[in-house]
Amino acid sequence: MSTMTNFSEAIKQVQSISKKPIFYRLYYNAEGDIICYSMEDLDFKYIEITAEEFAISNMDVFVKDDEIHKKQLSSIGKLVPINGGSADVSIIAGEPKWRMKTYD
Repeated sequence: MSTMTNFSEAIKQVQSISKKPIFYRLYYNAEGDIICYSMEDLDFKYIEITAEEFAISNMDVFVKDDEIHKKQLSSIGKLVPINGGSADVSIIAGEPKWRMKTYD
């Protein structure tokens, strides 16, 4: 009988454990570019997304007005310097000095 009592107590303990809510988040910067998809609480701007969107984790999107928008393949873009990048885009050394700026 003591085994059954221990089992009953264990079931009551498991039932009393509260589950943390699951949040799926898409983190982005001020320009709307994707930083990452995460379930963690990070120090960036984010929007909450569905489990399906999280599973896909599409990096060909951007955030505008707290909504996800798909990047158009026909978008016009160019490389622009970041933090005083060199004039020669063919130099690859250290951290990136250029990023792609798109005009939607």
